[in-house]
Amino acid sequence: MASRGPDNEYHLAAVAGPFERFHLGGGPGGLADFIVHSGPTMTSLWSQLGAPSLDERTTDRLVAQAGHFNGTVDELTRRRDAARIRLLRALGETPAATGPGS
Repeated sequence: MASRGPDNEYHLAAVAGPFERFHLGGGPGGLADFIVHSGPTMTSLWSQLGAPSLDERTTDRLVAQAGHFNGTVDELTRRRDAARIRLLRALGETPAATGPGS
C-alpha cells in the first residue's frame, strides 16, 4: 500500500468512513480497543465542542454500533484493502495484478 500522507488518507476515506476506520484501527479488539488507546486523546480534542464525554454509556453504544459492520476486524480489513486496491487501479495509481488470486 501507499505510504501515509494526504493521498493515502483520501483513498482510505473513499473506501471506509471514519467510524469504520476507528474500528479497524483498534486491531483485533476493534472499536473497544481503539477507545482504550485513543479515547483520552480524542476526548481532549473534543473540549472545543462543548462538553462531550466518552463515558462508559457512550463507549458501549459505539461498540455495539460497530457490530453492524458485518464482519470481524480481519474480514473488514481484507474488504477495505481490496476496495483500496480497486480504487487505486481505477485511478491508474497501481499496476494490474498478474499473479494467482488477482
